[in-house]
Amino acid sequence: MGRVFIRRQNPSRQFVSEDDLNAVLSQTHFEVASSLKVKHGAKVMKQPYNYWLKVPGNVGWDRKGSPKSNLHNAVIQMEKNKYYTGVEGSVTVYDPQVKEGQTYAQIYVFNGDDLDYYNLITTGWMVSPDIYHDGSPHFFAVFTNDNFEQAGCLNNMCPGFVQTHKSVYLGATITNVSVPNGPQFQTTISLQRDSNYNWWISIEGFVVGYYPKEIVFNLNQPQGLGWGGVAVGNPNGNSAPPMGSGEFSDGSNACEFSNIQYRNQENTTLAPQSPHYKIITDNPKCYDLKYDGYKNPEFGFTFKFGGPGGTCSN
Repeated sequence: MGRVFIRRQNPSRQFVSEDDLNAVLSQTHFEVASSLKVKHGAKVMKQPYNYWLKVPGNVGWDRKGSPKSNLHNAVIQMEKNKYYTGVEGSVTVYDPQVKEGQTYAQIYVFNGDDLDYYNLITTGWMVSPDIYHDGSPHFFAVFTNDNFEQAGCLNNMCPGFVQTHKSVYLGATITNVSVPNGPQFQTTISLQRDSNYNWWISIEGFVVGYYPKEIVFNLNQPQGLGWGGVAVGNPNGNSAPPMGSGEFSDGSNACEFSNIQYRNQENTTLAPQSPHYKIITDNPKCYDLKYDGYKNPEFGFTFKFGGPGGTCSN
């Protein structure tokens, strides 16, 4: 599956230019439409669900990001009365002790109030012994175009994502992990739409690949995006795994997002400003999030999030 090496420093980054994306696209030596065998607006998978949704302890995201069962969010989400063309940020990488279930640090875009047309892409790092058979953080992406009813999956477990980088892959182990009270490592992740309505994923400045517009057909003008954490416990139990570093936002080693920014419909790069965002923490007993706003020129707009998990049933 490969490895991703990340730097300790956290320089401010910008979205990849349209010219650079077009250059990558021109070097992709196969026909997307024929390889996916879908038309515009078609669903990708016809078999029910997929491996990602079947693994023990994971029940997936429900409509509008609400938990189906034992899934918990601590996120900053932009208002929905506009549409967006990109989201990115740098997030501290940890390896919280997950016994069952999964934990995620992510950025995401979504659109669609109708269940059959709810589209979502999310990417970042995750820890899941159920899936990867280890306790390491892994680079991941998930998509759906029908709220996971029949279409969508993790990484490359179903058709959809078009790999363009030769050595950086979805599912790769992230090798540099932050140490509590020691060295801290962040990785910069980006989701951005090009002028052809494909959605590209980058990590550490490497353009990894994209979801074609034929797949995420309702993300031409997505009305929602965000940053933060998700923790998924066993749907048959009350216990949920830690999120972020395993500490709450006021902890000395709390997981942090920095240089968070998005692009609006004019492709202008902005940061979350009140009153145009909301903080969603659906179980403050186990997880929380604190938005610090602008910190300094190096780290930009930041927030901390996470929590120890545990018995989180309401």
